[in-house]
Amino acid sequence: PVHQFNCAPMPVHQFNCLHQSDLGVIRLWRNQSAALRGHWNEQLPVKEWQGINFGEAGGDAEGRVVEISLVTQGLTDMVPAAVGNLAALINLNLARNRLLGVSAEIGLLRSLKFLDLSKNQLTSLPAALGGLSSLTCLYLGGNMLKSAPEWLGGLSSLIELD
Repeated sequence: PVHQFNCAPMPVHQFNCLHQSDLGVIRLWRNQSAALRGHWNEQLPVKEWQGINFGEAGGDAEGRVVEISLVTQGLTDMVPAAVGNLAALINLNLARNRLLGVSAEIGLLRSLKFLDLSKNQLTSLPAALGGLSSLTCLYLGGNMLKSAPEWLGGLSSLIELD
């Protein structure tokens, strides 16, 4: 398949090519969330938005979103389904917000190793999160979950759980 990139020259003759589909997901999330519209300035390039990190040049995830860290940003909306398309995402930290839910599509993130949803207002989690086969760290404490989800037992790579 043909991949589309948004390339901008960087110093020392390196290029920082950002994957178009990942940029689309991040912009969509910004447009759907009042908190992110206040946090991410649309006039700045996405690569300068706080809390978003991209894969390094020359690596397998070059130009892809590898980390989203939006701790204490006042997020109240549901994490959008499109986030499930961030195929290179390794770290998703949404702790200390007021999230009410996450979409089942988060379970499609096969590269995800770290997921922090602690200290939100979650009352349940989609069973699809049980498909996060690479997940090593999962933080859910400080939510309104009544019991541990059954799918936790299927997370074979999980090392740390709170």
